[in-house]
Amino acid sequence: MTTMIIGVDLADAVFELAIANVQFEIQQRKRLSRLRFTLFCQELPPSLFLMEACSAAHHWARTLARSGHEVRLLPAQYVRPYVHRSKTDAADAAALLEASRCQTLRPVPIKTVEQQQLLQLHRLREQYKTTRNSRLGFLRGALRELGVLVPTGLRDSLPGFQRALRAHSTPLPARMRRMYAKVLEEVQQLQVAMDSIETQLAELTRQDPIVQRLLTICGIGPLIATAIRASVAISSGFRAADIWRVGSDSRRVSIHRATATAWAASVAGETITYELC
Repeated sequence: MTTMIIGVDLADAVFELAIANVQFEIQQRKRLSRLRFTLFCQELPPSLFLMEACSAAHHWARTLARSGHEVRLLPAQYVRPYVHRSKTDAADAAALLEASRCQTLRPVPIKTVEQQQLLQLHRLREQYKTTRNSRLGFLRGALRELGVLVPTGLRDSLPGFQRALRAHSTPLPARMRRMYAKVLEEVQQLQVAMDSIETQLAELTRQDPIVQRLLTICGIGPLIATAIRASVAISSGFRAADIWRVGSDSRRVSIHRATATAWAASVAGETITYELC
């Protein structure tokens, strides 16, 4: 049984705590270092902890749950309106207590380490892709200034760049030809890194039944399936009878008390029906 409700403003080094009773009346405030916060939580009876869903919140939520506490992660954008006067650590901790009393505010599901691993792989791949596209844009523009046109699109542009740099008839100074070759080599390395991440994603989710069921839905491939699996912990956080449009022909995927994803199959009483292409 919950004996206290604690709003925690997370930080890198020092945490601000607003400790309230079950009526949400603040009884005490504390400012603790990371180590002292860990020891403090271990000594507490089972309590309810409230945190904003920031970068470190999922780690602390899992840590506190192992100590027998209940943890609710609240969306930061919905907590902000409850901050009174100036924004301070103490005000942020108190705002969590106020925001948690709102019946329509749905907490953020706590992610597992496996989900965070998938998400970080996706983010790293996206950074590689952004850098790759930036380098390709630079090469295309630089060669166009010298009268060399290269096809657009990754599939056609890479061979086009290679032919332009190898051709002796191309009006490129030797120094610039070497510079562009290094840029093109970087692009190819980035593509290899992206392919490696996609392989890792496939290996991590090959035995995941949720991802495998997602792949049976028309319009959802490995990247989308793993991104959904990593981003959404449970389906109960979504409105009932959601409808997704997937695939090039926008066929409707109808859902009973869940979204059009296979993780809902693990929830008792929920079913999924969808149309395959």
